[in-house]
Amino acid sequence: MRKAFGHAVLALLVALAVPAFAQSSQQPTVIAHIVKIAVAAMPSNFASLQGKRTDGDQFYDEYAVTDPNIPQGRIDHSLATPQDREYWECFFVVLLPNGTTINEASDVAARALRALGPTPGYMLMGALDKDTGATIYTWRHSATERVVATPYVKKASGTEQQETGIAFSVRKYVVNNPHYAIFSRGVTVDDQTRITEAFNGEIVTGLQEAATNFIQLRTKLTKSGNVNSTYETSLPFALPYSTCEVASALFPAGYTADDSHWSLQCTSPAIFRAASMFDELHGFVKKALPANYVERMNFRTRLATMMSNKVARWDSPDGQTSVVLEETPDDEDGGMTYTVSVVHFIPNGTQ
Repeated sequence: MRKAFGHAVLALLVALAVPAFAQSSQQPTVIAHIVKIAVAAMPSNFASLQGKRTDGDQFYDEYAVTDPNIPQGRIDHSLATPQDREYWECFFVVLLPNGTTINEASDVAARALRALGPTPGYMLMGALDKDTGATIYTWRHSATERVVATPYVKKASGTEQQETGIAFSVRKYVVNNPHYAIFSRGVTVDDQTRITEAFNGEIVTGLQEAATNFIQLRTKLTKSGNVNSTYETSLPFALPYSTCEVASALFPAGYTADDSHWSLQCTSPAIFRAASMFDELHGFVKKALPANYVERMNFRTRLATMMSNKVARWDSPDGQTSVVLEETPDDEDGGMTYTVSVVHFIPNGTQ
């Protein structure tokens, strides 16, 4: 999911403990000094500030900021797609003293950017945010480099006091978009081979490990519950940026509304192509399965998983193991994701 510069991100960041800058005539100058550090690192894509990778997916990579002068900072590398340009961004938040109004925060933002001094090629512009009443300031240099200062107020809630601050985005767009997100421009013949090889590896491994409830594939427990638990798993053949896990749904003896099971499932990154890949993958999965597996047509199952419009399921002769292929629209990023699940059913009341 591509990182968004907006209220949702701000709400996450302002909840973190960031020391507030004292209200003084020197405040804009101090903030301007922080901005200058980020701007100076912009030509090298913030390489001098970049720490270890902390997050990411097929659309972006996020890195820690190594300079302690930059409060709660992060560096984002957002990859190009047919709709979006590639860019590098240093993002950080400055908290202001309690009681600072949104108009006062806007004034501090403007004075901080003006304190950067006259810089050839840069222009300062302001635009009113009608939702918050803040004036969002942009310090722009050509079409590739700019600094955006967004004042915000997080209202008091419960025991939390009101917080006011300024979120800074120092961004550099990359000319000619040399790095595109994987599968964002369609699927080549080589890509299709990678996808089918990854699914084949999961099916073969899943069927080998199903009888033991994938115990050898479970690593870190990420979710624990009375019914549902989830474990991380590492599959060397999985597609880059795919999501693989081992999950359980365990019900008590006598429970009749669902069937206990363990599953190994992998979901591909979003794949952008004019036509669906479901039929091609359906044919591939069918060939990869043992010959005695039977496809259930137009089935309705108590299998505890959300089924998309396109889904196929094959069962072993004894009914204890199933392989499911699903196609799901990626509503947030567009494209389609494909999930292959190997499911091992066990009697209710067992582990």
